[in-house]
Amino acid sequence: MKKMLLVLFMIALCASFFFIVSNRKSDLSRESRNIDILSELQKDRNNIAENYPGSPKELIELHNKIMSYLYSQKMQDEYVDLYSDTIRNLYSEDILSLNSKESQAETILLEKEENQIKMVKLLESKIEEVIYLDNENMAQVKVLYYINSGDITRIYSLENTSEGWKITGWNDSQIDSKELEAYKDE
Repeated sequence: MKKMLLVLFMIALCASFFFIVSNRKSDLSRESRNIDILSELQKDRNNIAENYPGSPKELIELHNKIMSYLYSQKMQDEYVDLYSDTIRNLYSEDILSLNSKESQAETILLEKEENQIKMVKLLESKIEEVIYLDNENMAQVKVLYYINSGDITRIYSLENTSEGWKITGWNDSQIDSKELEAYKDE
């Protein structure tokens, strides 16, 4: 009987040790994969200044990357001004004139707080289609956003200006479950 208890105790001890060690490794791995939003925003801002995206697809890829920070639980209030400054570089003068820098920063701060309270996360974004219009001076880019609170299709309108491609607007629509299943089957 004592031997059986000793064997069970040893098995429980080994299992506990294994569980602790494996969780510690996954925590360390998870920490190393987490991005530092502040340094990423600074890199993105510098990249925009030094190497502005040359196509609508590249512009929207960068926009999506920057936008993903807003859906991160690591987004801090003190990053909002840098976030706003960085993403505003991708918008046309018409869009910028509709929303002052201060107003946009306030809106971003509120959206950040709401996303964090509701635990809204951008799981993935996928560029579906790029269509050039008006002798390739304008474009539309269709993007699917997979968000844990409901997927969205967004169609961006872009214009090729003297400064490069700029976002001039966008329209959103929710993806219904039938459309999503049809898309997954493709």
